[in-house]
Amino acid sequence: MSSPDTQVTAATARPSARPWYRRPWAIALASAVGLLLLGVGCGYWYLSRPDLPEVDTTGLDPAIVEALDKASAEVRRSPQSAKAWGQLGMILVVHDFRTQGEHCLARAESLDPREPRWPYMQALTALVVADADAALPKLKQTVALCGNEPDAPRVRLAEFYLTQSRFDEAELQFRHLLQVNPRHARAHLGLARIAAQRGETRTCLEPLAIAQADKRTRKQALELMAQVQLRMGEEAKAEQTRKAAATLPDDPHWPDPFNDEAIDLQTGKAAWLKRARRFQELGQEAEAFALLRKTVDDYPDADDAWRSLGQFYLKHKNLSAADNALRRACELAPTNHENFYYVGSVRIVQNNTAGAIEWLRQATALKSDFAPAWYNLGNCLYHEKDKTGAIDAYRKAVRLDPNLFLGHLNLGTLLMQDGEDTEALVFARNALALEPADPRAKKLVDSLLARQKR
Repeated sequence: MSSPDTQVTAATARPSARPWYRRPWAIALASAVGLLLLGVGCGYWYLSRPDLPEVDTTGLDPAIVEALDKASAEVRRSPQSAKAWGQLGMILVVHDFRTQGEHCLARAESLDPREPRWPYMQALTALVVADADAALPKLKQTVALCGNEPDAPRVRLAEFYLTQSRFDEAELQFRHLLQVNPRHARAHLGLARIAAQRGETRTCLEPLAIAQADKRTRKQALELMAQVQLRMGEEAKAEQTRKAAATLPDDPHWPDPFNDEAIDLQTGKAAWLKRARRFQELGQEAEAFALLRKTVDDYPDADDAWRSLGQFYLKHKNLSAADNALRRACELAPTNHENFYYVGSVRIVQNNTAGAIEWLRQATALKSDFAPAWYNLGNCLYHEKDKTGAIDAYRKAVRLDPNLFLGHLNLGTLLMQDGEDTEALVFARNALALEPADPRAKKLVDSLLARQKR
C-alpha cells in the first residue's frame, strides 16, 4: 500500500504547464511568419520567373522548333543568366522573330550591361528594319564597350554616320580604326567616300589605292575610283576601271565575329543550304559537302536539297552522282525548271547534246523566260546541226538577258553564215559593246563591215 504522503488523487492533481510553442500566441505567430515567408517566396518566384515571349511555331522547320525549345528550357533553368537570355534572343532574331528576340536581348543586357554582344545584336536588328533612331544609340553603346576589338561594330557605326551624311562623325570613327591599323581597308574606303561626297576628288586617290589592294574592298574601291576618274575628265580610264570592277565578284562581308556567332545559330534546311553555299564561296569544299549530305539525309523529300547536292557533284565532275541527285530533285518537284535545267547541264558535260536538248526543252516549257536554258539549248541545237532552232533559241536568250555576251556573239555568227549581214552586225556590235577587248567580237564586226564594203 502506498505511503500517505506520496499519494496523489485525480481530484487534487494540478495540470502541468504547456510548452511555449504550443501556446496559442506562439501558434498564431508561427502561422503568420509562415504565411509571410510563403508570400515572399511566391513574390520572388513571380519577379524572377522567365518572362518568355510567345512564338507561333506552326509550320516551322522542326530543327528551328527544337533549337527554340532547348534555348527556352535553358532560360527556365537559369532565369538570371544573361548568356541564356542572349542565346535565346539571337536564335529568335536570326529566324525572323525580331520582336521576341529584341525582348530577350534587352533582358540579357539588363543582366550583364558590360557585354557588348547584346546591344550590338539589338542594333543589327534595328538596322534590318531601317530603324535608325533605335540603331544609333545601340551602336554607340557597343563601341563604347568593345572599342576596336572586334572592329566590326565601329565600322558599322562609321558607315551608319556616312549614310546619314554626318561626315565629321563618320570620319572620326574611321580615324579611330586607322590609329590601331593604319592600313585598315574599310576605313580607307570610308574616308574616300567622305572625300567624294565633299567634292574633294583628288583626296580620294590615296585611300582608294589602299582599299583596292585589299581583296575585301577591291570591287567597291574600283567602282568608286571609276566615278572619281570620270569627275576628273579621265573617261577612258574610268571606263576601263568600271569594266575591271564588273569582272570581280562582290566583296566578301567584313569579318564580324558577333554577327557570325548569331548567324551560326541558324538551323534547318534553308540555313544549311545557305551555309553550304558560303562554305563553297570560301573554298571549304569538304565542309560544304558534309553539310549538303546532312541536309538530304534530314530532309529526304526536299528537292532544293537534292538540287544543291547535284550542283556540287556537277561542279566537281562527279557526273553519275550529279545525275542521280538532280533526277531525284525532278521527281520530287516536277514543275521546278531549275531541276530540269541542271540535268540538261549534266548531259552537256557528258557530251550527250541530244539528251541535253530533251531536258532543256522541259526547263523552257516550265519557265519560258529562263535565259540560261535558252542559251544552252541554242548551243546544243547548233551542235546537232539545227541552225534554225539554234538561232531561235539564241534570239530568245538575248531578248531575256541583253547582257548575255556569248548569246549576241553566237547569234551574230549564225546570222552571218545565213547571209543576214545587216541583222548579224547588230548583234556583233552588241557583243563588242559588252566585251570591247574580246578578239572574237572585234573580228566578227570587222568581217561584217568588210563584207558590206564588197
